[in-house]
Amino acid sequence: MTAAIVLAAGESSRMGRPKLSLELEGEPLLARAVRTARSVAEVVVVVIGAHETRYRPIAESFAAEVVVNPEWQRGIGSSLRLGVAAVAPMSERTLVTLADMPFVTGDHLRELIRIHRQREVSLVFSRYRDGRLGVPALLHRSRFESAQSLPDDRGARALATAAATVAAIDLSPRQEIDIDTPDDAARWSLNDPEVGSAPPAGG
Repeated sequence: MTAAIVLAAGESSRMGRPKLSLELEGEPLLARAVRTARSVAEVVVVVIGAHETRYRPIAESFAAEVVVNPEWQRGIGSSLRLGVAAVAPMSERTLVTLADMPFVTGDHLRELIRIHRQREVSLVFSRYRDGRLGVPALLHRSRFESAQSLPDDRGARALATAAATVAAIDLSPRQEIDIDTPDDAARWSLNDPEVGSAPPAGG
């Protein structure tokens, strides 16, 4: 079975408000991420932290399992460990995605799964234009134990230590986009449902 972990625990400090509640084409960023994960995975786990009360209803509206990271300040590794622990008892493999990358598609996630099966590799990463490997990524269950031992400040790419078991597929320039700042929100015409407009650029 394929699971998906959507990481959504951060504070959104650069945005100045809970960014995953911002809406793109009438849909909150978190909802968009969970819906995309749900299109390819039988089980979706959303790891939330700083904005638990804001994000939980969005995740649960898609029948996602919610895991709360009370120590979200410690870094992405702490959230990934909790997500992997949640999916480990039931899944053969898990996708790992970030909720603030709204242009990642279900087709991209399906390609990660296809490469994993075709090449029989235990890790498949997305490759960025600068050559970095990162998420969205796929981890086979043989990597779950290592993922649960990651330090707080290290994400999935820290697992890429044995080249023979790693593959990568390219993200399109659009899919690389993440939403971090008011300028990003304005550029992509995101709306804040509380005020009916994008957060002010430059703020």
